[in-house]
Amino acid sequence: MKTRKNRNLMLTFVALIALGSSGCGSQGPLHQLSSEVSDCGGFARLGSPLMEEAPAYCDAEVLHWQYDAQAGVLSVNNTRVELNCCGVHGVGIAEQGGVYVITETDEPEFGDARCGCMCVFDFSLSAEGIPAGTIQVKLVREVSDWPEGSGVVFEGELDLSAGAGFVVLDDADTMWCEDPEESQVRQVQSEISACGGFGVAPAPLLAEPPAYCDAEVLHWAFDAETGGLTLSNTRVELNCCGEHGITIAEEGGTVVVVETDDPLAEGGRCSCMCVFDFQVTASGVAAGILPLRLERVVSNEGEAAGALVFDGTLDLGAGAGFVVISDQPSMWCEQP
Repeated sequence: MKTRKNRNLMLTFVALIALGSSGCGSQGPLHQLSSEVSDCGGFARLGSPLMEEAPAYCDAEVLHWQYDAQAGVLSVNNTRVELNCCGVHGVGIAEQGGVYVITETDEPEFGDARCGCMCVFDFSLSAEGIPAGTIQVKLVREVSDWPEGSGVVFEGELDLSAGAGFVVLDDADTMWCEDPEESQVRQVQSEISACGGFGVAPAPLLAEPPAYCDAEVLHWAFDAETGGLTLSNTRVELNCCGEHGITIAEEGGTVVVVETDDPLAEGGRCSCMCVFDFQVTASGVAAGILPLRLERVVSNEGEAAGALVFDGTLDLGAGAGFVVISDQPSMWCEQP
């Protein structure tokens, strides 16, 4: 495997040319599925399954990849690509003698316009018709107004049987990069039951958990295609009189869920307890091992008491599952 480092200009992916493949190792024609390029600054970090266990965003230009063997689809995400802020970018892919050759281009805007600054960009693409196994890849860059910045950037193998991986293309420092702080985790909806719970959690979330009244259980279901994550916390024992809420957000790579319980605005609290179910759905969640923290804040008489309910990880690759939060029986629960 050979790489070439360059401080001022990095590998670019922007679009994919649909070409029929020929030569050894191909299982069918190469087709463009999708492509996307960020604005200056790159995409927000969370949300890509191709970015796990790689260097921090600003520390290196990294070629992330993921392969769907059943569909023959290869997805590529090239991050922290340093280019002149003013440029028109493009890329094509073709098979040449069993080697997948990707050619990136960078041209000035309006024929000769460049800026006096550099930016970092992220480029992603997906292509089908890529055979399983180990493939040969060559990445070539052509910069129309900078011949010395052109040439082979990467030449080597990708072992697609691993399912996903990354290649560090350049670990040189750059002064033009700031780690994006915006999270791609977006709360889609939330719902909280009345006293007694929903009765039954949504079907995809149930995978032989304890009986409803026997335990407080955090159910989860993940849609890898949409990045949608649904969390349902069942049999939460709280005062019967309360105003409840639930939020979900990403903090430093960890998805944080916060449940709240406040006294009723006029009626305060009651002399009884009930069980409730909290449910929230979010989009933009990355596949893989997800760090998750569940907190609960209960306020009474102007004071709020926060508690850490769960701090661990979910293996989203399983698609659905559950975590037993507490197996203490509840005298306030009636089995649905």
